[in-house]
Amino acid sequence: MYISSVMEFVLVESLVSNNVKFWEYTRRFLGKGFHLFLIRIATLLLSLLVLAVIVLPFIFINGMPSGDHLWLSLIGGIMMIVFLLIVFVLIASVLGSFIGMSIPVAMYRNIGVVSAILEVLRKFKLDWQQIIVYWVGRAVLGIIVGIVALIAVMLALLVTLIPFLILDLIVYFLLSLVLSGSEWIVLVPLVLVEVILFIIAMALVSMPFGAFLKYHMLSFMEKWYPEAGIPFGQGIDINIEQAAVSST
Repeated sequence: MYISSVMEFVLVESLVSNNVKFWEYTRRFLGKGFHLFLIRIATLLLSLLVLAVIVLPFIFINGMPSGDHLWLSLIGGIMMIVFLLIVFVLIASVLGSFIGMSIPVAMYRNIGVVSAILEVLRKFKLDWQQIIVYWVGRAVLGIIVGIVALIAVMLALLVTLIPFLILDLIVYFLLSLVLSGSEWIVLVPLVLVEVILFIIAMALVSMPFGAFLKYHMLSFMEKWYPEAGIPFGQGIDINIEQAAVSST
């Protein structure tokens, strides 16, 4: 989760500057990534607590003695839990959206992540209509991108998995002729290598879709919150240079 938090900043800077300097960006955003990591941990613990509260009624219903109204109570409880889960997912998505929007604000205004979240919330209070429209459009776009990504991942799955299976069968057949009963000594490392290659292939296939959605968010932020000063085509270095000039 910490590495993922740092990579959020690395991805934003790479998209904004149109330049990828992986190690430089990683070192630069270790601190802000750690702050984002702490916020995510707190959000996760709060989410688990809320989920536990949601599940408690279902446990209570299961513990009730059987009777004429047991099934009605059970169905009503399940429907209530489903409704609460939907509400929980929507609230979690909204919070996740605010946290995602705070990342470029924290980067290009050079403030803390918590302060950036508060800035985004203040902007939301002043101009909530546009962000509501953004969320609706984002949901539709997310569904479309998700379908396309699923198709791409399934195709990549077939392209990688079938050759691996054929290779494993051939290797197993050849080893069974030479190493009777000890084929696993060679097969296990081979399968581990294949799993690693498979994970890398899936990541490469799905990465452009995540980058597209992130760029869509940054494009919206540039128009909705111009005070963030997202320097497309230049990156964070231009803000540092401007700050140095203004200080002199």
